[in-house]
Amino acid sequence: ENLSLWSSFLKMIFALAIVLGLLLGVLYLVKKMMRRSLPLPAILDLLLVHGILHLLGHDHEGNTTEALRMEKKSMEILKALGHDGESFEWYLRTDEK
Repeated sequence: ENLSLWSSFLKMIFALAIVLGLLLGVLYLVKKMMRRSLPLPAILDLLLVHGILHLLGHDHEGNTTEALRMEKKSMEILKALGHDGESFEWYLRTDEK
């Protein structure tokens, strides 16, 4: 029974660490984007598109080709949502500009 309690406690701590990590990441991005005077809908759309692409299996860590593919897809979706591509230039890698 103590082992089960300990296991549940560790799972809860792990889940809390993930949630806090995500929250800090979102807060960091919102702060960075607000410094660029992007409107809140643009910030939220980028975060949503970015998150959905991750859920679909895209990644930008460690593989430059996949990172560029993810950024290109993000920009296509943001433009389809009516956003100006130039507003998100900072989001693109320098080798893609």
